[in-house]
Amino acid sequence: MLEKGDEGHIEALKKMIDIMKVPDSMQKWYASQKQEFDNI
Repeated sequence: MLEKGDEGHIEALKKMIDIMKVPDSMQKWYASQKQEFDNI
């Protein structure tokens, strides 16, 4: 995906890198994803 220059995936990767820089942000992101999954 990165080799092909897939902009959507590159942007998502950049956002995840920013989230992972701050431990509290990663925990909040994980909690929101878990809640979203549990609601399915």
